[in-house]
Amino acid sequence: MKEKDNSESQPDSININPDYPINAFDQDKFQRGNFAKGIARIINSGSSEKSTVLGIYGEWGSGKTSILKLISVALKEQDEVVQIYFNPWRFHDEKELLLSFFFTLADSLDESLKKNKEKVGNLIKEYSGFLKPLSWFVPDVANPEQVANALGSKLSEVQLETLKNRIETILKNNGKKIVIYIDDIDRLNRVEIQSVFKLVKLTGNFANTHYILAFDDKLVAQSLGPMFGEGNSQAGFNFLEKIIQTPIKLPQVQRSDLMSYCVEKLNDVMENLEIDISEDEARRYLHVFWVFEYRLTTPRMAVRYANTLRIVCPMLKDEVNIVDLLLIEAVRIFYPDLYSFIANEPSFFLKRRSDLGMIYELPKGDEVSIKKLFDDCLQQYTSKEQNGIKELLHKLFPMFHEAYNKIHYPDIKMKELTKEMRISSPEHFNRYFSYTVLKGEVPNSFLKEFLQTLEKENQKKVDADFSEFLKIAGADSVLSRVRVFQDELSGPASKKLIISIAKNFKKFISKKGFLSFTSLYSQVATDLSHLIRKLDSDKRFQLIKQLSKITNVEFMLEVYKCSYTDDGVESLLEEEPMKDFAKLIVDKALDLSSRKCLWDTFGVETTWLLKLWSTYDKEGQIKLYLKSCIDESSEEAKGFLKHFAPLIHSTSAPNAYRGDLEMSTLNHIEKYIELKYIYNKLKKLRKEKTPNQKAEYKRLHKKQNESNMIEQFIFLYKEKLDKHKKEQS
Repeated sequence: MKEKDNSESQPDSININPDYPINAFDQDKFQRGNFAKGIARIINSGSSEKSTVLGIYGEWGSGKTSILKLISVALKEQDEVVQIYFNPWRFHDEKELLLSFFFTLADSLDESLKKNKEKVGNLIKEYSGFLKPLSWFVPDVANPEQVANALGSKLSEVQLETLKNRIETILKNNGKKIVIYIDDIDRLNRVEIQSVFKLVKLTGNFANTHYILAFDDKLVAQSLGPMFGEGNSQAGFNFLEKIIQTPIKLPQVQRSDLMSYCVEKLNDVMENLEIDISEDEARRYLHVFWVFEYRLTTPRMAVRYANTLRIVCPMLKDEVNIVDLLLIEAVRIFYPDLYSFIANEPSFFLKRRSDLGMIYELPKGDEVSIKKLFDDCLQQYTSKEQNGIKELLHKLFPMFHEAYNKIHYPDIKMKELTKEMRISSPEHFNRYFSYTVLKGEVPNSFLKEFLQTLEKENQKKVDADFSEFLKIAGADSVLSRVRVFQDELSGPASKKLIISIAKNFKKFISKKGFLSFTSLYSQVATDLSHLIRKLDSDKRFQLIKQLSKITNVEFMLEVYKCSYTDDGVESLLEEEPMKDFAKLIVDKALDLSSRKCLWDTFGVETTWLLKLWSTYDKEGQIKLYLKSCIDESSEEAKGFLKHFAPLIHSTSAPNAYRGDLEMSTLNHIEKYIELKYIYNKLKKLRKEKTPNQKAEYKRLHKKQNESNMIEQFIFLYKEKLDKHKKEQS
């Protein structure tokens, strides 16, 4: 089964929402129509023949351009109003800016005053040709005379004033009012901003002319400040007060309107991408989305959020939990520093666990330091935002709640998080930030198809797809994903999966460590045991017999170990079939051992094999077998004894080692063979080295050796014998 191309499930077209301004009153979603109409009335009702300059102040993305468009719509019904949009973005020097402004003004007026005998446009162009350069209005410019001559200034101030009066007379006689819109001033660089305001200062004195400038006053004041006074923002504000006769702050958008607008944009995204969200999931989203309300200050933020989702949702549509994706992308847009912290410190939010409920903790110092980093990250936000962020993170990352507040989170819930592809699932976390299924991760589309294969296809097809599964994810990841969906499988599907896993048993071999029950063998055996229980009881042993033919003794032993009845867990087999299961394993082990002793072939598993053998041995076959092995060579007594010594795994030693014998060791051996028999065999071996020396018990721990084991056994045996004699007497 090949990995599906994610694009197959994506819509034919993805519509990125352009951040265009509105141009009609019925498009107004933020109750600003009356504000625009009010400004239009001010311009209409003005009887003054003097020029006016209005400034509409608002931050980026707050809707200033839309207000200009609505003012323009309101003024369109007035024939005496000539509206001119001047774009300051196209010019890279002051001279070009100045000349373009007047040529735009001239062409617009000529178009408006078609019946006028004298072309006012020609007069304006002539007027502009004799203006002093803008640099004359800038302090400390060297050689202003030279700059003026370069522009060809030939007329006297008197002649220039006469030309201006002729232009104004034409405007008055025609009853025209000129409205000049200049937008996006705050997007220009510092020099360009300064040039635009020098232009307004120089030309803003024509009669019946109204300038409407839209910009962020804070940004513009910072750019104008270096021109005047102390060169700071306050100096810039002081200059604006001289230029802008009527400063008007853009009406603040109601928070409820912004939230409604954002939800509307989100609904458009979901509809365009054909993504369905359940009512419960939608409620989960809205329950915490209020956190972003504090940062949703402009319509542009909502558009930016929606456009981001239009791009990332198709990439991960079937590979993540969509609500979690919507929320973490909102964090990226509205709280970028917090987003970076989450991406860089996953262990603080995930707290990886094993199925046994064991937490793989961060070192104590690391956890404390990361918590401090998180607290420092929150300091930049208000107290309300901090509380909201914590609530959001508790919903997204249950482990964060545990890490931050030392509250236990039930382990059983972790499987649900993985099944739902939540961001708090370690298997899915990375793809929320990489926007793809990384190498070694299993695409959810693959898993869905594999589940269908298990239910509908034959064993050959299942085997092929399972091999592909292993190739994509690796043995350990396959096991973690199998645990997520194994409860959903039918009995026949479970059987096919069991056989496929068993056929690949060698890929699950791993070196056992300090916690041997966490080895891959043990994990896969646990999973198989769970899957086998999904079959009817009369079919289970037949499947086990089939598994024994395609796996090894060690693997079947692990399955057997998982077969015992635990509290609340059904036994894998009834009592008699369990004995048959044990015999199946032991017979295979004896057959493979051939002329060798069990411990020479199976080493550490010897005691388990004897334990299984004892469940059905009614004729003392174990004792006969052990004596036959040891009688053949007294040296085998040492090998037998060694494998009853406790196997110790320690972080202080690179490899596992056999520890000291205890009285419990002898009690264990006594279940299978007489201690006196072993004592006599070991005594013969000891006589060759220390025939007359009394045995002493020395604890050597990880330095344990065969000679000391013999000494410990003889010492403990005599102690046990003496104790027995005392009890008899």
